[in-house]
Formats: sequence, structure tokens, C-alpha cells
Amino acid sequence: MNRRSLLTLITTAWLGAGMALAQEPYLYVQSAASTTTGGSYAVSVEVTVENRGKVASKESIVELVLKPQGKGPKSSVPTMWDPDTQTQDLPVLQPGERKSFKFQTPYLSKNTFKNVRGSFKVNNIDATGSDVSVGSTVNIKPK
Repeated sequence: MNRRSLLTLITTAWLGAGMALAQEPYLYVQSAASTTTGGSYAVSVEVTVENRGKVASKESIVELVLKPQGKGPKSSVPTMWDPDTQTQDLPVLQPGERKSFKFQTPYLSKNTFKNVRGSFKVNNIDATGSDVSVGSTVNIKPK
């Protein structure tokens, strides 16, 4: 095989790989925490998934992981300091389509807030009732 044939083969393979990547769905994910109205201020997290790609996505699973930040007491049984993981089914999304999911958390806040991105403060984790920040991570997993 001469250099020109090899260069043509490499270029074709590289362009083909680029075209394959361009045909993958691109799922954009946002999450925001809010409290409910009322006396207890229960915290929920809304996750929105949008297909910004050019092809339909596959059925998947939305996984929300909530993890209190800081160091809780050592325990051999589950506590509020342990990460809370919840999942919901994500149907096929067509290009440009979006879907929102609401997750109820076990957390309470003494203050109301709406659409907080990143971490949020709650007061029912620590035994003293002190504020503890909770971070959130959203993963899209294959079904």
C-alpha cells in the first residue's frame, strides 16, 4: 500500500468516526432543588433532560444522587448522612424533545427556596438541627 492510499484510508476512517459521533444523541441535563410551601418545607429536586442531538436517544435511567457534605457520625446502620440515590425511567427522546422528572427527597429545610442549582441547605440531617449542605449529581445510565 502506498502513502497516498494509506492517507486516504486514514482520512476516510477519521471522517467516518466523526460522522458516527455526530449521529449520537446529546442529552443535556439540568437539576434544581426547591422547597414545598407549608410548615415543613420538604425539599424536592426537578431534573430536566433535553436531547440536543440530531438522532433519538435510547431508553435510559435518570439517577439522582444526593450526598450530604461534611462528616457524619460513624454508624453501622443507615443514617441521614448516607447518600440518597433515586432513579426514574427516561423514555426515548426525539431531537429537541425534553422531559422533566420530580424527585422527592427525605430532607427538610427551615427556609424556603426555589430552583437552587448545585448544593442546598437542610436541617434534618444533623442531630443538633444545624444546617448541612447537600450536593446533587445526575447520571444518565443505560437501561
